[in-house]
Order: sequence, then C-alpha cells, then structure tokens
Amino acid sequence: MDSKKSLNLLVLGGTGKTGKAIIKFALKAGHKVRSLTRNVDKAPKFQEGNVEWYQGSVLDKKVLLKVLDGVDGVLSAIGPDGMGATTLYSDSIKVIYEAMKEKNVKRFLGVTATRESTSFGFLDRQFLKFIISKVLADQAAMEEWMEKQNDKDIEFTMIRPFRIFEKPFTGKYRVGPADAEPKYKKESHTEDIADFMLKEFSENKYVNQFVSLSL
Repeated sequence: MDSKKSLNLLVLGGTGKTGKAIIKFALKAGHKVRSLTRNVDKAPKFQEGNVEWYQGSVLDKKVLLKVLDGVDGVLSAIGPDGMGATTLYSDSIKVIYEAMKEKNVKRFLGVTATRESTSFGFLDRQFLKFIISKVLADQAAMEEWMEKQNDKDIEFTMIRPFRIFEKPFTGKYRVGPADAEPKYKKESHTEDIADFMLKEFSENKYVNQFVSLSL
C-alpha cells in the first residue's frame, strides 16, 4: 500500500490515551479519521484536524456496519473501564470481524498487552498477576480466537506493548516477536505505538502476527 495515500481509517477506542495518539498521528499524516464512542459529547478535539465521531458500542453490529462504510482499515485501542473481569475483547472481536467482512474491510491492527516474561522484575510480575490478570486473560482469549480463524478475508497485526505511558514520540522503540525475551527498556509511549501502527498499516511487515513494542 502506498504510504503517501490518504486513507479512510476507523479508530476504535479513540477517547483513550492510546486511541487519541493514533488519531493524532493519523490526522497529521493526512488521513481521514472516524471513531466510535459511547458519548460523543465527551469526544476530544484535535488541533491536527477533524474527526468524524459516531456514538455507539463496539458490540453493536449495526453501528459498526455504519462506521465501517467506506473505510480502508481498523485501528483498535479499545479497553475496559476498569481492571476487573471483562469479556470486552473476546466478545467485540467477533462482532468487529463479522462487520468487517460484510463491508469488505480487510486490515485490522489492535493493541493488547505483553505477557509475563522471566526477565520481568518482581513488581512487574505482581502487577501482571494480580492487577491486570483478568484483563490479560480476556485479551489472550481474543488473540486465541483470532489465530484459530485462519481467515483470508482479514489481515491482522496485534501489538503487545508493556507499561504504556501517555508520553510523546521518541522514534526509538523496538519491535520484535511477541514471545521474545525483551532485552531493552520495558516501557512504551502512546505516540510510539501510534507511529508504529500507522507505518505497519502501509508497510504490512507483520501481517497475521503478534509483535512486542518497547523502548
């Protein structure tokens, strides 16, 4: 895909910290952006350009069919409101895939989180095990479902960052296999994640892969 081509992109989770960074970078690149939120009155504004906001849920297929009309791909940074038990990821991906197929939208990029590694320190392991374990479990269920589809109609790339901070772009992030032992700083900036997602959307280096991203 031509990286200079202006695209029509749907950003899911556009009111969250990572979603806002994705929208910002997409607008700066000259793309047209639409996003879905549960309350359009609380939708943020961007100095880089205008966003076409739609009100609704990622679990509502009728709404998704409407916002997917005419888009080139989906960039998702959805997340639950808290750290408790959730099925948001595993439920929504099935609805998203079904709607994408009906609208002939092929490309999907999403953000989840890293899995536990033997290189993590004690506090990192405790955070993953006790604080966000239920969220991670649902993310894992979603990714397992995606792998089993072996779907030629949709090409995905899933990014697993660690310790996401709402910080500015560095350009120094590294991308590698999701199951590789990290040998670099275990921290990810929202704007670096956004930069990678926009590049990957055009370059297609990691189609149908799960990748890690960190400084």
